[in-house]
Amino acid sequence: MIGATSSGYDSSSGALSMWLVGEPRRGRVMAARAAAAAAVAGIATMILSIGFLLTLNGMSRGTDPQAVEMAATSVLGTSIRTVLVVAAVAAVAACLGLVASGTGVVVAVLGAWPVVEMLFPQLQPAQYLLLPNLRNLLTGNETYEAITCGGGGICHAATQGISPLFSVAYVTGIIGIVIAIAFLRFRQRPL
Repeated sequence: MIGATSSGYDSSSGALSMWLVGEPRRGRVMAARAAAAAAVAGIATMILSIGFLLTLNGMSRGTDPQAVEMAATSVLGTSIRTVLVVAAVAAVAACLGLVASGTGVVVAVLGAWPVVEMLFPQLQPAQYLLLPNLRNLLTGNETYEAITCGGGGICHAATQGISPLFSVAYVTGIIGIVIAIAFLRFRQRPL
């Protein structure tokens, strides 16, 4: 929401035209908007994560110290990954906001992708869907059911895991493609 709102407002209000008068290189403008949105969203998420860790620490007084340390380590790792994912999504939203000329369009586009994946999971194997890969980045343990068929037409379901490295590469690739398309469209967009 932070990325979409900031860029969408600048684009729809006409403030973007003034930005481009002062800095005519559109690539720099898009990079600055994406970096600002990622920084604000990342910092806000980090503050919420620190508050959660402090709350967890306060609630764990008088319990097994080893269990508390393991829980804190797990929560800290998840918090760091969450900050990175939120910052990346904010950067994508900021780039789309410059192209779409409005917050509502960006929210609809970013909200439609998960809905389509949930309604039509059979479109492709789960390892090539965005939601399972995002869950894998956040939790570190995503599995899915894959149906394999052997000789004689006998099929069975097998549980398979998604590699964290694959998830990083897949999500980074999707983000890169979306930002590149937004950049190419923004370069040709009339003011």
